Amino acid sequence: MKKQHTILQQKKMRIDCELEITSRETKEQEACIRTLQNDMTKLNVLINKKTGEKEDKQQDTILMENDFIETLKEHELKSIEMQNEVDSLTEEKERLLGSLVDSERQIMLWEKKIQLAKETRNTVDTEYGQGELKAMKCEIHRMQVRYNQLMRQQELLIQEMEKAVSRRETITVRVMPK
Repeated sequence: MKKQHTILQQKKMRIDCELEITSRETKEQEACIRTLQNDMTKLNVLINKKTGEKEDKQQDTILMENDFIETLKEHELKSIEMQNEVDSLTEEKERLLGSLVDSERQIMLWEKKIQLAKETRNTVDTEYGQGELKAMKCEIHRMQVRYNQLMRQQELLIQEMEKAVSRRETITVRVMPK
């Protein structure tokens, strides 16, 4: 029995020793697990933080993109409006130039008629054709009045054309820096 008791005691000591080793290993494993859990918690916090930052940056990017698109659309509309105004002023300028050319043509015709009338008056005998001379003087006077009217009209057309050119230059200056 003593032998058996000694064997059992040795066995108990061995088991106690193994239990102690296992207990130490378990404590070490638990400490390791706690460290890993803490590390995992820290990583999850960082992941959540970075995910939030990423979402915030995406929202900021979307807002900035929408603002940029809106600004771009506004500038496109302004550009179209200015182009339409430039086209309108160009058409007005061409119309005024045509009117000016017509007025100059009429002025030249009237100047020729007046010159012809003056030459005719100089060649006509003073005693002969006094009635015709009087009629010619009336016609000359009427032509001179019409000539003065045309000159005033030409001056007005020139002023209108200068205003149109000035407006076009102003628009061009406004459009250029942008």
